[in-house]
Amino acid sequence: MSKKKNKLKAPTPNRSEVSLDWNVLASNLVFALLCVGSFVAGLFALDRSATALVKPFHRQTLVDEQAGGSINQALHARAEAYVFGNSRAKHHYDCEILSQTTGLRFFNAGAEGQDVLYTRLLADLIEKEQQPKLYLVNVNLTDLMQIGYRYLRIDVFAPYIDDSAVVSGTLLHPSRGHEYRLRYGMLHTPRFNNCIVPILRQRLGHLETEGRFGYVPLHKPFKDDTPEHKWVLLVEQYDPFALSEFIHFLRQAKAKHIKVVLCMGPHYRYRSEFNLRKDEWFFLFGLRQIAQLMELPYIELSEAGYSEFRDSRYYQDVDHLNEAGARFFSEKLAQHLRYALSLPTLEGSMYKPPIEPRQYTIPMEYFESGLTTGL
Repeated sequence: MSKKKNKLKAPTPNRSEVSLDWNVLASNLVFALLCVGSFVAGLFALDRSATALVKPFHRQTLVDEQAGGSINQALHARAEAYVFGNSRAKHHYDCEILSQTTGLRFFNAGAEGQDVLYTRLLADLIEKEQQPKLYLVNVNLTDLMQIGYRYLRIDVFAPYIDDSAVVSGTLLHPSRGHEYRLRYGMLHTPRFNNCIVPILRQRLGHLETEGRFGYVPLHKPFKDDTPEHKWVLLVEQYDPFALSEFIHFLRQAKAKHIKVVLCMGPHYRYRSEFNLRKDEWFFLFGLRQIAQLMELPYIELSEAGYSEFRDSRYYQDVDHLNEAGARFFSEKLAQHLRYALSLPTLEGSMYKPPIEPRQYTIPMEYFESGLTTGL
């Protein structure tokens, strides 16, 4: 029996065979790592090469806001004064009227759906190449309110991440998550995802810039869309990051000797008193507080002071003036701007505060220490 057991016993491999197997495994692993490394290096090289090819053409593209066309227009304008803000800035501020009154070359850099955070990033890009004399900033009650979509809309600045530490610091902020850092930080071509078609269309001559010096007048008849969104109550809470970045923008402009004027325009309202609700006053007091503590001229041109702003014939919808309304608004603004440029003051047809106004709604530490918080 012992002989049969010995015959059935498996042969034991010698040391040289075991060593040979480990060497083969190690060499295969090294080869696999080299292949992966070569693929990654090739991917990065292709990514950087494609970016270097697209970027010069993108900088020449002056159309399509979502592709950075409005940003490029502002960077190419070489103006002395810039208008910042959302669609109300874009469609209300007639640069020809403002230029005639002030003697400064104006450019309207307003963009649909944007706010103070967009202003902060665009101003930093402008100041890299130019030395403006004046910023005219259209402000709205919702500019400093907590709104989640504002951080999606500033992705339009992705192609400019390498041009500004402020832009890169905002778009690649850790609180936005690893997805954004991977998408825009490691790879560069995703920054231009929305730009290829506008680049090709402009190169082929199929698109033209609209408006006059960035100002785009509206011509459609008045549409009453008040029931859709106008009476939604505002949440009385500030967005810490948007607020701190806006104050940084104002301080940076002051340090560079750029005059900043804040301005709020009218809305179409049905109520006979033409005044604001309590929740709206919370943010209006905040805007006035910023102007007061930072010694900035602040102009309100409200429907409370001008009958024209209570006439629907001057509007396209409840938020936007038509061309006639914008002309009247720009003429009145230009008159007040003459005084505002010489002395920090409250100008215009002001909204009348309630009986017990809240003078300060923004915590003072924002002004004392320049607080910066996460997104």
